[in-house]
Amino acid sequence: MNFKTALILAALLAPLASFSQKCKGIQYECANMRKEEGKNKSAKGAPAWTVTGQSRYGTFAYGDTTEVAISVFKGVNYRISFCSIDPQIQGKLVFQIVERKTQAQTEEYFVTEEVPKTDAQGNMITDAEGNPIMETKSIKKTRRVYGKTPIIRYNNVDDGNKQWVEFTTDMDRSLIVRVVVPSVGEKPKNDLSPQGFACIGMLVEQQMGPQAGGWK
Repeated sequence: MNFKTALILAALLAPLASFSQKCKGIQYECANMRKEEGKNKSAKGAPAWTVTGQSRYGTFAYGDTTEVAISVFKGVNYRISFCSIDPQIQGKLVFQIVERKTQAQTEEYFVTEEVPKTDAQGNMITDAEGNPIMETKSIKKTRRVYGKTPIIRYNNVDDGNKQWVEFTTDMDRSLIVRVVVPSVGEKPKNDLSPQGFACIGMLVEQQMGPQAGGWK
C-alpha cells in the first residue's frame, strides 16, 4: 500500500470510526428505552436485575443481519433488550432467539456392490459351470446421523414486535440471538461511509428469583 492509498483509506475510515465511538455504550440506554415502551422496573421487593458481560453494541448497515452467541443457565431469569440511537431504527428491530439442537436424522446413501445377476423373475443367472454371473449395482442404504437443527425459541415479530423479552430455561443452553436491521433510511455512499449505518445496542440482564417462564 503506497502513501497516497493509505491517506485515502484513512479518510474513508475516519467517519465510521467517529460514528462507532458515538455508539459505544448504547446498550445501557436500552433499559430507559424499554421503560418508554411500558416495561416498568421490577416489583417492589423482587430481586434486582443485573447487567451481564454478554451485552453488546455495534454499527450495522441498513438491511444487515447479525448473530450473537450467548450462554444461559438453569434457574436464572434473563432479559434481553434492543435499542438504537437512530430514530429510523428504534422500535423496529427484528430479533429471534435460536437454539441449535443436536438431533438424530435418517440419511440415505448409495454404495457400489458386486451382486449376482437375476432374470425378470428374480432367479439368479449362472454361467455354463453353474457359477453366478456378477454385475455391479448401486445399492441404496440408510444410516442414522446427528446434526444441528435450528429451533426458533422466540421471534419478536410474533410478539407485537416487542424490543425486549424475558425468559428462563430448565437447563443450561447455548443460544444464538439473530438481529435484523430494517432496510430504511439513506443507503451508504460507499462501503466505508457511516451514512446508511445504524448503532444498535443489546442489553442482557439476569435475575435470580421466581421464574419468568421458559422453554423445554
